[in-house]
Amino acid sequence: MRVLLLVVLSACGRVGFDGAADAGSAYPAPTARYLMNDDPTDGVRDATGNGHDGTCTNCPVLVEAVDASGYQFAGNTGTPTLITVPFDAAFDTSTGVTFAFWAKPSTVGGCPVGKLFGTGTANSWQVCASVPTNGQLTTCAGDPCAFADNQVVANAWRRVVVIHDNVHSRTIVNGHPVIDIPTTRMIEDGSPITIGGDIDNGAVVLPWDGVIDDVIIWNHPLSDEELALVLAP
Repeated sequence: MRVLLLVVLSACGRVGFDGAADAGSAYPAPTARYLMNDDPTDGVRDATGNGHDGTCTNCPVLVEAVDASGYQFAGNTGTPTLITVPFDAAFDTSTGVTFAFWAKPSTVGGCPVGKLFGTGTANSWQVCASVPTNGQLTTCAGDPCAFADNQVVANAWRRVVVIHDNVHSRTIVNGHPVIDIPTTRMIEDGSPITIGGDIDNGAVVLPWDGVIDDVIIWNHPLSDEELALVLAP
């Protein structure tokens, strides 16, 4: 699992990330970005043009969200909704990774984003949240995991950005750092990325119950300068 940065919405709109178009050419080019503005049954489009499109068999529902629209995931209600992004060489994040997203959990939570490792229970990187468990956010980079309480609230938007650089796993919540722990070298293989849940031994576990919007993945750890651009209002 992995640690991320979270930014709240203000009464007048979102605070923080406004996208690459607003930040100019210096904005770090993502490896993949999912704006979630299209009907997912037609495919989940990678807005970067890099072709890392996702698919879903049981798809989430298009709803109003932070940036125009996002995807409502069903959690444990019926068949879990899940998006899968096939592995590509660009997703080799063994030297580090950064990922960001907006999320609004229901009263449950689940695992919004992660990358599998093998066919068992391991992940290269991942983040999960539990509203009932003290609003706990959990992120992992290979084996090391970190926990932070009081980070997610039912039916409230949060922004998450996670940075792993094989030295530290960093988490920022609502614009404030909440976790910075040592981590060992990340594990990597040709497994897919999942959005909306995790897969253990072939079965969906901890499916996300709530809305996810604007998932962004970089195949390297952002520098402090790049991070400042990502978080700029």
